[in-house]
Amino acid sequence: MGNQPKYDRTIAEIADELEPWQQPWRGHREQVLRVIKDEIELVREDLTDHARDAIEKNRDNARDIIKSIDKLEKQLKKARFLWWLSSPANPAIESLRRISVVCKNYTEPNRQNYAKLYCARTAVCLIRLISEKSPTNGSTNAPLRIIAQKFHTILGPQTLRNK
Repeated sequence: MGNQPKYDRTIAEIADELEPWQQPWRGHREQVLRVIKDEIELVREDLTDHARDAIEKNRDNARDIIKSIDKLEKQLKKARFLWWLSSPANPAIESLRRISVVCKNYTEPNRQNYAKLYCARTAVCLIRLISEKSPTNGSTNAPLRIIAQKFHTILGPQTLRNK
């Protein structure tokens, strides 16, 4: 941890944001802080190892699917005896084009920030586990947004950068 006092202060702010705590956690601040720190380390490990590799593999798969669809469309156009199958009005061709669009969107770098999504999911889990509050996202001051943002800040851009 490069800046331990700032890290500890942010952990404490997350704990404060979770208040009021559910019955088993009341009066056990150290345990709440420990759970938050453990969650941060779990997210850090997942985002640096598994998630980055999974995102890249999925992008590679999406690129392969796009190539396959493009190749199939070209082959269908060449096969004159299947003229009816290669028609743009054919529902099968329309489905293939929709799949291709989804895959193209997925291959765009930083199309969706999975790291922020992961931080938000972790915030929801912490709120449900520890707090009496509901994990709602109704305003910029909602505990869900504040906790997710603090997680994102603690983990830092190096850990959270998407490929």
